[in-house]
Amino acid sequence: MLKPNKTEAILHQAEMGLEGLRVLVIEDEPDSAELMTVILECDGAEVTAVGLARDALTALRSFKPDLLISSIELPDADVYTLIRKLRSNLLEQGSQTPALAVVGYAGAVSHKLVLAAGFQMCLSKPITPDQLVAAVLSLTERR
Repeated sequence: MLKPNKTEAILHQAEMGLEGLRVLVIEDEPDSAELMTVILECDGAEVTAVGLARDALTALRSFKPDLLISSIELPDADVYTLIRKLRSNLLEQGSQTPALAVVGYAGAVSHKLVLAAGFQMCLSKPITPDQLVAAVLSLTERR
């Protein structure tokens, strides 16, 4: 049985949901970007969504996210180079922001390669709202 203090902390986090979290979504597929944005915003997150790598670098300067969510396939950049650039910019800002990779097709990309590039977690589409929120909670330590 959980101690009362631990139970209260877990209930408080569940009630908070994603309240106060800032999430940068990098997704060139408009429907996917909109779906992730709606899911996260409905759970209380503040979301900025961009479709290109160059826009992600620009948004990073002003938005200062708590979490990055990026598609692995972007039309204007290699996502592995992008995550290294994002990481470099975040480190300059003093941030260790976690990153979630979204893969279009299960098995099309090695999850090990994605994790080695600098992402902390990788999900394959289609992603359910519960999977997305659980991943965000896990990566931001709001379990």
